[in-house]
Amino acid sequence: MQDWFITPAPWWVILGLGIAGVGIIWKAARWTKEVDLRLNNITDTLNSFMNEIRTDIKRILKQSQPETLSSASPLRLTDLGNSISQVLDASRWAEDTAPMLTQRVEGMVPYDIQEFCRSYVRDEFRPPPELEVKIKECAYQNALDRQSVLDVLMVELRDQLLPS
Repeated sequence: MQDWFITPAPWWVILGLGIAGVGIIWKAARWTKEVDLRLNNITDTLNSFMNEIRTDIKRILKQSQPETLSSASPLRLTDLGNSISQVLDASRWAEDTAPMLTQRVEGMVPYDIQEFCRSYVRDEFRPPPELEVKIKECAYQNALDRQSVLDVLMVELRDQLLPS
């Protein structure tokens, strides 16, 4: 029995063990490759899911902001919008500004007048320094962006320019 441990194994046993070892290594390599592919798919799916959640959260936060305009048609000021209008004295501003713009909106339909007012307030209107301070103060006090406050001016101007 002791001779069995001392006697070298025949060549075919060594070759068989070598082939089996290569086969095991091959199988393990294929398995790890499949695991890596599955993990990459899971990671991609998880990243996609997280991006969707991030987008949804941003949309929800944007919708939860206080609004100055109602979504009803035609656009109207909300209670917050009316409050801001009073602070800015927006109706007086619109009364003073409308005569300068009447010719530019002549012949327009109400929708086009509204879009003109939106464009005018966003792109052309440069508020005097004291009004700019009030606009920024209203935005700050009501957790709004500057544009939401300018939307109040847009609605007031539109109401002045619409034909009676």
